[in-house]
Amino acid sequence: MQDYERYTKQIHAAGVTLEENKMNLPSLNTYQAEVKSVATLKSDMEFLKTWASPLFADGLKPEYIGERMAESFTKFEEESRPSLSALMLHAQDKLGLSDQETPEFNAAMMSALAADVPNTNGYHNNQHFLEVTSFAIRLFTTHNNLVSKGELKEELLDEKDFGKLMLAASGHDLLHDGLGNAPEGEHLSYRLEKQAAELVDEFAQLSGMSDQGRDDVRTMLLVTDVTGDPSPHSFLKEAAKFHLEGEDIDFKKFPEELQGLSNRSSFLLSAIMSDADLAPSALTTPAYNQRQTHKLSQEAGIAEGPETTKFFLENIVGGSMTSPSGQVYNSNIDNMLVDANQKLAQKADNTPRKPKQN
Repeated sequence: MQDYERYTKQIHAAGVTLEENKMNLPSLNTYQAEVKSVATLKSDMEFLKTWASPLFADGLKPEYIGERMAESFTKFEEESRPSLSALMLHAQDKLGLSDQETPEFNAAMMSALAADVPNTNGYHNNQHFLEVTSFAIRLFTTHNNLVSKGELKEELLDEKDFGKLMLAASGHDLLHDGLGNAPEGEHLSYRLEKQAAELVDEFAQLSGMSDQGRDDVRTMLLVTDVTGDPSPHSFLKEAAKFHLEGEDIDFKKFPEELQGLSNRSSFLLSAIMSDADLAPSALTTPAYNQRQTHKLSQEAGIAEGPETTKFFLENIVGGSMTSPSGQVYNSNIDNMLVDANQKLAQKADNTPRKPKQN
């Protein structure tokens, strides 16, 4: 049963904390986001009963989940809802975690208000926050389903882990300016990720999160940087070889900021967060991937077409998700690659050939 009084109190508490600690920056008018989140709460919750169902479904084929996630995201964008606050509160209830108030989830509610401030970026915008948070919920659910069935030998993720994922997912691109990590031509590692991490850490401190919890969330945010050579994301892939495949990895060679990946719990949460960030373009459908690429081309000027999709799936995603729960949906990556390769072949067939010279 939905408890709107409790929901409203949680949203209001997050807003008051931000305002009292002078977090209501001109660029992030969280007060207006709070007012709107409360005003639309009941209608958003009714909306989510239908359109958030793919986030929790079990026993369905990965391809079907990908299709349903794409349908829900399309509906989210068409109706400009739900608020992130509503989405996270709905998920908390559906997962049976609402009786466990944690500093992590309280921090996530602050982050949700910041992420709900209107954003005009072509790709890294309010819709992106909703999509990534939705996939974080989907992968959290999948992880625990696998563990409960004995198909994955890991610990169940708990309410604190859920709060960390909600905090990281809702806050991972806060203050994004749409310019990438090389705004003036010179690559700056973690440029965008660090500014988001610093703001998110303020939420974490205000809510009373532990030092370890704050470190976990920072690592979760930094590994979403897929730029540079080597990229922070590539170190996450290396850590996966140690934690999931048993390879001997020298973590001393990792950047200082990513030393936390040697901890298995921190690695798993970071892997889920990274997968959630990539999933809207990698684990949905070829058509939705094209839609995402079009948005990114508007923001960053990247080329559209099957070449871009193929490069993204093979070189950035690496042909596979990193977390065990993400890997469940790898067939959707395979399907997208088949589609991209078919389009490349058609493109080659339709390319006019120069006549042979005698």
